[in-house]
Amino acid sequence: MKDIYHEVLKINTEFNNDKEHFIELTPSSFLSCIKYFSSLFQNQLTQFTAKKKNFDDILSKYEWIKTEIENLEKDDAEIHCQIKEFDVAYLDLENQLEEQNKVLETYNSELVVEEKKLNEEQVVLDGVRK
Repeated sequence: MKDIYHEVLKINTEFNNDKEHFIELTPSSFLSCIKYFSSLFQNQLTQFTAKKKNFDDILSKYEWIKTEIENLEKDDAEIHCQIKEFDVAYLDLENQLEEQNKVLETYNSELVVEEKKLNEEQVVLDGVRK
């Protein structure tokens, strides 16, 4: 600290010789200056640390949001795959339903034919009984 004070005294003497202004530098003014700049530095450091923490928090939130977006994109892709699978399954079910309806129509038409035959046989049987 003593070496720094002597170096500052040399610079101060050179400054006073070159300029018309005279600045007196005493050990107490030197220490006051050091304390002032030390407190100024501590204040700036505190502000920068607070800003750094704020920026770190913001960055961590952005990372979390980025992760959430990636997860949502994965979920969206899975949902689209499921939708395609459901569409295929739905078309299969519709085809099966159409096939079953055709079979049912065939059975209904065969039932109508069988009912006509049964009615004709019933008429014949009724005629035999009389």
